Amino acid sequence: MTTPPRPGLTASKRVEWLMKKLALSGALESKEAAAEWGCSQETIRKDLVILESRGMLRRAHGGALPVNYVVHETDVTQRVDHREGKILIAQAALSELAEGSTVFIESGSTTAILAQLIPAHFALTVVTNSLAIASTLMVLPLVTCHMVGGQVRHVTRATTGYWALRELSDIAVDTAVLGTNAVSDTGELSTPDGEEATIKACALSLGTRTIVVADRSKFGLRALHRYGTMAEVSLLVTNASRQDQLLLSLEHSPRETRFV
Repeated sequence: MTTPPRPGLTASKRVEWLMKKLALSGALESKEAAAEWGCSQETIRKDLVILESRGMLRRAHGGALPVNYVVHETDVTQRVDHREGKILIAQAALSELAEGSTVFIESGSTTAILAQLIPAHFALTVVTNSLAIASTLMVLPLVTCHMVGGQVRHVTRATTGYWALRELSDIAVDTAVLGTNAVSDTGELSTPDGEEATIKACALSLGTRTIVVADRSKFGLRALHRYGTMAEVSLLVTNASRQDQLLLSLEHSPRETRFV
């Protein structure tokens, strides 16, 4: 007997559940998923076809198997992996900022290191959606820091949602410095959270120049919410090897890449 449909949960929630189940279990059975959601196996099959077309899983007999996929975000205060590489990336990104310019610095572990490296004598006007970055910059005498309002996510200490999006839509800066959770083999940028994806998509168009900072661990991954591609990026700063970068075809690559 089929389980009654779960009330109040949308198709997008079902897809999110499918991806989390796949990541945690290492495999997904269509029959089990259909019973869980009170829907037909054909509905689940269609979900899996769509997710496979996005490169988020591999369909197998009776279900699906995972590809490299980012489901959960680590608390931003606990992101200590790859710190040495992130410091080198942040130093290189800082050298790309012109004194006296306007900059948007997005929430993230590498961008937080960038903020910590800004010297006290360096004059900037900075907009950020990160509580940690704002706290770092507020003590610098020559930095004017504007904090974007909105709902604060616990895991990233970043403001998201309608208020944040409305404020960001009204600004333009010389340079936007962004991080990312995942860079796919085709240069797609993605993140596990839909609210973060909305902000990141907007941030891609804030600057005359857009810099993405990404350490080598972010390559070859996908997350649920796509928000842009490397083709929209002016400069990628990374410690990924040139071999890692070869996975990005010319049409999906940033306009410039700086290796550290």
